[in-house]
This record gives sequence, C-alpha cells and structure tokens, in this order.
Amino acid sequence: MKKLLIILILLAITVNGFAQGTSLQTWAKSYNKDFQINAYGSAGYLYGIMASAAGEFVISEFNLSGVPLDWGVAVRGIIQSYSVGTDSIFMWGIAPLFNVHLGLTQVPIEFYAGVGLGLYGNVLPSAYAGALLPFGLGFAAVSGAVWHFTDQLGLILEGGYIGYTAMWGIGVEYQF
Repeated sequence: MKKLLIILILLAITVNGFAQGTSLQTWAKSYNKDFQINAYGSAGYLYGIMASAAGEFVISEFNLSGVPLDWGVAVRGIIQSYSVGTDSIFMWGIAPLFNVHLGLTQVPIEFYAGVGLGLYGNVLPSAYAGALLPFGLGFAAVSGAVWHFTDQLGLILEGGYIGYTAMWGIGVEYQF
C-alpha cells in the first residue's frame, strides 16, 4: 500500500510538472469512454502459477489541472498456487476496487491503478494448518500498463495484491 501511495504522489508531481510546461492535450489522452466495460486477464509465474481476472465499469472522465483521467469501479480476483516440497499451496483473493487511468498520446499506452478492500484466503495441506489464516479481510491494490493495439484490445503488464495473496502477470484487456 505504501508503494502505491508513493507511486501516486510521484505521478501527481510529474503530471503537475508537465501541466506547467506543455500543452496538456499534446501528452495526455483518454482511452476509455463513459459507461464502458473493460475485461482484464493475466497470468504469471514466480515459484508457481498466478493469475488475475477483472471486470471494470468505467464511470466517467475528470480533469486534474487539465489532465484527462478516467475513473471506474472494478471487481478483481487473484489466484496463486505453488509447491513447497511435495505439498501444494493454493491462495485466492477477491476485491472491489476504485480505479484511475492515465493515457499518453505519443505512444498508445495507458497506466492504471486501483485500491480497495477484499477477502483473501488459502487452502493449505494439513502439515501447514494454522500457518496462515483460512480467510481474512485486507487491503487490495493493483497497477499496470496497457499497450493498445486497437481501440478495443491491448496487451497488459500488471501486478497487485489482495491481503497476502499477490500476483504479477502479462495478459490482455478487452474494451466493450
């Protein structure tokens, strides 16, 4: 959560610096429309398989010092599975998020970040019973970048967590 807050503060400082020195319409742009639905799916590997899927409802655009930012609400699910010796550990998380998007005009890239609270848990082998809570309520965050190939399809690189369930992945975004 601290990393996300630091990133958002640095982004705000950077945006303010650009806003004072250039025409805003030349570097920032919106890649979303009001009441649009975005679907995300990604997968990665680090000590085991991890995946994430999300659906987002983009509500509207607002301008922060003339910089167009899109905002919406999303529901994200994360799964993570890895092996410890001969045992498999499976962790999951699901959370509603508040998302904000910032797009660039010079390259078809959009950045997004979201925060919220979610449920998370695990399925542990009996040897690890009691090592982690079976489920809990915790902070959730996600951030990523979308490289738009078309108006509807983009390649994403994202990372996030819900409670202690974390993921990173490469995947796709589809805009309806």
